[in-house]
Amino acid sequence: STTSCSVNPKQQRFLSVLAPLRVRLWRYVRLSVSGSEEDVRDVIQDTIVEAWESFDRLRSDQAALSWLFTIARRCAIRSAGRRARLVVLSPDQLPDIATAASGPDLLTDTALLLDALEKLSPMIRESIILADVLDMKLEDVAITQGVSLSAVKSRVTRGREQLKRILTDSPEQSEFHHD
Repeated sequence: STTSCSVNPKQQRFLSVLAPLRVRLWRYVRLSVSGSEEDVRDVIQDTIVEAWESFDRLRSDQAALSWLFTIARRCAIRSAGRRARLVVLSPDQLPDIATAASGPDLLTDTALLLDALEKLSPMIRESIILADVLDMKLEDVAITQGVSLSAVKSRVTRGREQLKRILTDSPEQSEFHHD
């Protein structure tokens, strides 16, 4: 069936660039925005609008990931205003990383990891989430964060070392509050 609504070539290209990144974008914003699901949706919407408005400046489809995440990061920071941290994880985000179908052991491991991530500085935490949770190339993390590749490598290395220390020192010290 045909529709009266036609999509122009720019819209088609934009949608084709955005489509494969949708899930990763949603996950990144959920991990980056403290607040309600409505706050997350607002940042996603702002990101898509800003991406559309600046789409002509995208150099190549290969640069789309870092371009989109840079926009999302700016939108998340603006959304947070003067609120404290760039990346805040909470238990309601566990299903994005592990689901109940994964089993109780994986859910417990995921909860321990989220708790450990909270103990990292915001910039190191963000680097670890982008590189290790969202599996972004370090070059793209550097572009997204607006820092050098060596800075990202240093943050990721320090973050991994800190996580290892936090997770191996005394995991029984972690307290979980179940409401």
